[in-house]
Amino acid sequence: MRWGTVRMKCIWRRIYSTRSNGYSRSDLIQFNGKRNPGRPSFGETLWGYFNAPGNVTFVTTNIIAFTGIVTYNTLVDFHHAQILEKQILSSQLELSEQRSDTGAIAAPAEYVVLSLPKKGRYQQGPHRTTEQKQKTETEQVRQQEEIESPLTTYSHVELPKSGVTKSIQAQLAKASLFHLFYTFETYQDMTRQKGGNGNIEHGSSSWSLTNPIFNEDQLKTLNEISTSSNPATSVYKTWRQLSQPIFANINRLYEFKLPNWYHFPRRLKQLCQTLNTTELATIDEFHELYDTSSDNKIFKKLMRRWLYNHFYLLVKNTENNSIISNESFYREILQDSLRGDKEMFLEYSSVVLNGNDPRCGLFFPRVSDYYTVQLSTLMDIMQGYIKLRDASHLTQSTRDYNDEILRIVRLLKQNGVAANSGNVRIVLSDEPVQIGEKDRAQYFKIISQNKELLSLLKTLK
Repeated sequence: MRWGTVRMKCIWRRIYSTRSNGYSRSDLIQFNGKRNPGRPSFGETLWGYFNAPGNVTFVTTNIIAFTGIVTYNTLVDFHHAQILEKQILSSQLELSEQRSDTGAIAAPAEYVVLSLPKKGRYQQGPHRTTEQKQKTETEQVRQQEEIESPLTTYSHVELPKSGVTKSIQAQLAKASLFHLFYTFETYQDMTRQKGGNGNIEHGSSSWSLTNPIFNEDQLKTLNEISTSSNPATSVYKTWRQLSQPIFANINRLYEFKLPNWYHFPRRLKQLCQTLNTTELATIDEFHELYDTSSDNKIFKKLMRRWLYNHFYLLVKNTENNSIISNESFYREILQDSLRGDKEMFLEYSSVVLNGNDPRCGLFFPRVSDYYTVQLSTLMDIMQGYIKLRDASHLTQSTRDYNDEILRIVRLLKQNGVAANSGNVRIVLSDEPVQIGEKDRAQYFKIISQNKELLSLLKTLK
C-alpha cells in the first residue's frame, strides 16, 4: 500500500512539475536549435501537460460550457429583439390608422364635460328675480338628469322623419306602436290625476303633446276604463277602437314622424329612441324592441297583443340563424304569457295547435307544404296547458283544457320526424305524417330518452 502511494506521487510530480533537474528553460534548447541530449524540449513538456487525462477533461468541459452559455444568451437576446420590433411596428401601424381615420383622439359623444367655475373665483352676476332663479334651478336639475340618464336627450330640435323606414308596412308598424304606447301613458297619467269628479283634461300633463291625438269623445272613452280591470288588456282594446280612423289616411301615415320625446316619461322615452333607430320591418327587429322592455312588463304585454293582431306588417328573414331565433322568440312569448297573461298564452299556443294559422309563417320554418316546430316548443305548450288545467281544478273552473292536451299528444304520436342531426321536429298537420317504419322507430327512440317529456306524460295519467 505504501509503495503504491509513493509511486502515484512520483507520477504526479513528473507530470505537473515545472522544474527539470536544476536546468533553466534556456538550457533545454541549444544555440544550434538541436535538442539537448537527455533533456525534454519545451514542446514535449507542454504537450505532456495538456495530454494529461485530468487536464484534458477540465479544459474541454470549460470550453464547451462557455460556448453553450454564449450561444444561449445570443439566441435569447435575438428573440426578445424580434418581439420588441414587432410590438413597435404594430403600435405604429395602429396609431397611423387611428390618425388617418379620426385625425385626432376625441371623447365619445355620450360623455358631457362640464365647465365648472374655479373655487374662490366666482363673480356675482347681476341681480336676478325669483322667477329667473327658479328657471335657472330648473335648468340645472334638467342638466343633472341628462347626465345621469343613459339615454340621448333631444331638446328644442326638429327630429327628421324616420329615415330608416322604407316600406309603408314598417311605417304603419312604427306609427301604431308609438300611438299605442302614448295611449297607455296617457291613460296612466289620467288615472293618477283624477279628481273628485273622475275627469281630467287631456294635455294638462307636462309631457303631453302640443297637438293632442285624441278628441274629446276619444278622451272620454279612455277616461272611462275601469282601474280595477287589467290595464294592459283594457287599454289595448280601447286603443284598437280609437286608432282605426287615425290610420285610415295612408298619405298622412306615410308622413308620420316621431315627436320630440324630451318631456315624455322615462319608459316611453326609451321606446321612442329605439323606434327612431330601427326600421321595424322584420320580426327580428321587433324582437329587439321587445327585449328593450325587459324591465317593463306592461309594455311587453301591449307588444304581445299588438304582434298577434299586426303580424302581417312584419316579414321573416330566411337565414338559418334568424329561423332559429324566430322560434326562440315564440317560446319567449309563451313563457312571458304564462306569468299572468293567460289570454295571450291561449292565443299564441293556438298558432301551433292550428297548423293553418298564418302566424306560423312568422315563427316557424316550412318543409314542403307544412310548418314544423321543435320538440321543446311543443313541450312548452304542453307544460303551460297542464298548469292551466291544475289551476282550473283548484278554482273549480268548467274548462279543463283536455282537448288542447290531447291535440298535443296526437301531434307527438303521429307527426314526429327524426332529423339527420339526431333532433326531432313536429309537423303541424291535421293528417298523420307518412314515414317509413325505420324512421318512425328512430323518432320514438330519440323521444323516449327525453326525461322531461316522459315526466310531462306521466302527469296526464
